[in-house]
Amino acid sequence: MNQRIKEVRQHYKKTQKEFGESLGVSRDTLASYESGRVVPSKTFIQLLCKTYNVNEEWLTTGQGDFHVETKSSLIKKLSAELSLNATTQKIIEIYLNLDNKQKEAVDLLITAVADSAIESDAEKDAPPLSVVDKAVRRVEGLRAARSDTEHGAEITNVPALDGKAGDIINEDDI
Repeated sequence: MNQRIKEVRQHYKKTQKEFGESLGVSRDTLASYESGRVVPSKTFIQLLCKTYNVNEEWLTTGQGDFHVETKSSLIKKLSAELSLNATTQKIIEIYLNLDNKQKEAVDLLITAVADSAIESDAEKDAPPLSVVDKAVRRVEGLRAARSDTEHGAEITNVPALDGKAGDIINEDDI
């Protein structure tokens, strides 16, 4: 395990002092762990794994993969691969933490905006706000259709735009 602790530290390009401080131990304590003179506590191992997204089984036994894939790590990897900006990354993180009903509402809104944008591309002379207006009307229509169906999920609290791009208003206001 001592070599794997060192491998994690080197992977993150940290000195013993930096790595130790990030985990609440001194450089000397970390050096003792890396040399194998001292076996780290279970608490230290868990903190290292949580802080650096390391698979605890790999760290303690050498079995399995180095990293644990979490939502956050997958989003970071995807962001790097696709060169996503910080705002897009944050939107994805927020979306993944929504419950299913909230995701359905967001899906309807995004679909409505995308459909309206496609229609507007066909009407090159349409002003940009007409895309927003069309999306709002489409979401309202979808919301009404959903609430009228016996088995469909009622869509509530769907943010709508009041005609000024980016201004969110309450559902009661539309």
